[in-house]
Amino acid sequence: MILTTDGSYIYVLHFDPPSQHHVYKFNSNLNAVGSPISTTTLMHNNIGHSVYRNSIFHLFTGSTFGFNSSLTHTKWNSSWGAISSQNILGSTGGDGNFFSTGAIFDSTNQRWYIALNHIYAGQSIGQEHIDLLAYDSNFNLLERKHVTTENYTRPHLVQKGGHLYMTYDRPGVGVYLRRYQVSGPVAYCTAGTSSGGCVPEISGLGTPSIAASSGFNISVAPVPGQKQGLFFYGTNGRMNTPWATGSSSVLCVKSPTSRTQQQNSGGTSGCDGTLSIDWLSFIASHPGLLGTPTTAGQVVDAQAWYRDPAAVKSTNLSAGLEFTMLP
Repeated sequence: MILTTDGSYIYVLHFDPPSQHHVYKFNSNLNAVGSPISTTTLMHNNIGHSVYRNSIFHLFTGSTFGFNSSLTHTKWNSSWGAISSQNILGSTGGDGNFFSTGAIFDSTNQRWYIALNHIYAGQSIGQEHIDLLAYDSNFNLLERKHVTTENYTRPHLVQKGGHLYMTYDRPGVGVYLRRYQVSGPVAYCTAGTSSGGCVPEISGLGTPSIAASSGFNISVAPVPGQKQGLFFYGTNGRMNTPWATGSSSVLCVKSPTSRTQQQNSGGTSGCDGTLSIDWLSFIASHPGLLGTPTTAGQVVDAQAWYRDPAAVKSTNLSAGLEFTMLP
């Protein structure tokens, strides 16, 4: 059974094997409205979750039960007419992704969070554990965490402020509640290793608020000392493409991009340099650049570039940093 709403009516989805639900519509007084609807058009399976967003029901279920199950995302219009279907997490080697009973959309960070049962091939039903998945708004997988050991089930999610809360149970043992921080910048992709062995980390400190003209600093360290560098950024999402043949660096930001002015990394000649910029101050002083004026909910990806004469292409790149503009 799945319970959902469009804000006006309550919908109860009753599974009818092997691949459909009967949708029952009720008003707020629990009176049935119209006849049940059968979702026979798009393949999906039992027990999941539905989120109503932008006049679309997003239904998350397994493609089957247990082993060889993929996580399926089906979309339905406000009358439960079929729109589209896609597997957003495929089965690998016979493992199973099913019972996706937790799903929410984080409108601030433009992220989908989905919690489900996962079972490895070769295990037995009853040994499944819980995975927590993070997707961007286009259902590109950003992160996957195995959050329990085996024999945990039925996860559910709510979001309050900058935290994601998940509850789940272990049959015959108890019910559990976890909290995850979901706000704030996220580092992703892989930093290149400089010719001198520097492996820089990228971080964001402060709050990327559209109401502020300063106070969000992006830093990359350690980079080679006394080298020129800059930051570039984009608003079109992530990528993961080799910087050059033989280079350890990866281009992490999709084009189009804009860049900051060059700066000196300071330090000496070792791995003691730092590149840093107050991104809000830079944007405020450069109106008309890509992504301006910024808006709440806008997702920005940034990366640093620096000179490294002995490296392939005479340059190297940091990892990427993704952050969401806040009110």
